[in-house]
Amino acid sequence: MIYLIGGTPRVGKSTLSSLILERNNISVLSTDVIRNLIDFSPTKVGIKDLPVKEKPEAFFPYFLQLLKILQNKYTDYIIERATKNFIPEIIEVINKGYQVGYKENGPISKPHFSDTYIEDIESSKIRVFVAQEGTRVVGSVQYEDRDGVAYLSQMTVDPDFRKRGIGSILLQTAENSARDEGFKIVQLIAMLEKGLPDYYEKLGYKKVGIKENPKHVLVVMEKSVQLIHTSELDIRL
Repeated sequence: MIYLIGGTPRVGKSTLSSLILERNNISVLSTDVIRNLIDFSPTKVGIKDLPVKEKPEAFFPYFLQLLKILQNKYTDYIIERATKNFIPEIIEVINKGYQVGYKENGPISKPHFSDTYIEDIESSKIRVFVAQEGTRVVGSVQYEDRDGVAYLSQMTVDPDFRKRGIGSILLQTAENSARDEGFKIVQLIAMLEKGLPDYYEKLGYKKVGIKENPKHVLVVMEKSVQLIHTSELDIRL
């Protein structure tokens, strides 16, 4: 959240905030919009006629629902943080996704689940986000802290739901979560033979090295998710 104080109306505070958020790939919802939603909420909800001090608290549940709608406004899929109830479906969609290559005639690899995989999700050592169509999990992404870097792995989309933008939405969700936790860098490993480095480059990742592997070329890639400071922006209001 960016909250700017001071200055007369119409001097560009909202414009400045929007520019900063958009440059950091964060959705924008101005306080003016929220205030209008509160002031002009349906009478039947009962918020409009409440005392001013009570309006925000009464409106909050509706505001959360609005944010969820906005988060998914470009897709028919719901993206959310996975709980332990999702674990069987997460494992199923990862296994299914790894059986079908992302590139025609590309290699097939196997996912890796550690002996403590379930416990690590339950304890939030591994943070997992899922994409759902209705109640069906159709994709997932996960990351964990590795030496102060958010290490992303096993991003998978059900083969029946690929090329619909689900992967990029999952990736952005994980990046935003990592940023909120204080991480500055997201790192991942992309197999060259699958054509994955090109995919991640389009989403802002840069090649920083090669990991030793006797069978495949594994490209180490990173992306900065650190917020851009206002001093780094060339802004003309």
